Amino acid sequence: MFGDYIRQRRIEQGMTLSTLAEKTGISASYLSRIERGERPVPGMMFVTQIAAALQLDPNLLSNLAGLPGSQLRELQHPYGMSPTEWLEANALLPHDDWEDVVALIRQKVQRRRRTR
Repeated sequence: MFGDYIRQRRIEQGMTLSTLAEKTGISASYLSRIERGERPVPGMMFVTQIAAALQLDPNLLSNLAGLPGSQLRELQHPYGMSPTEWLEANALLPHDDWEDVVALIRQKVQRRRRTR
């Protein structure tokens, strides 16, 4: 059901799997397997990224995915950002920008581990 819904919305918007992959940072092959029901529903972060890319309500998508609402609430205000700011960032920032952000977080975590 989740995969079918994603596929329908993507096609309705005239979006290819490759385009959705670019917008979400999730590989096209993984997205294809989700749509076909060959992979389990992804985690909350992927659901949020897919919702932003397809301009869908993340609450609706998380419900379709069978994910608990409390997980979504935790993600709705990351780093003090509003849900709109976070979804816009997910929709607008290219994959390489997110790679930079993740790399920075990993560096900071490693530094903290060394100072313990």
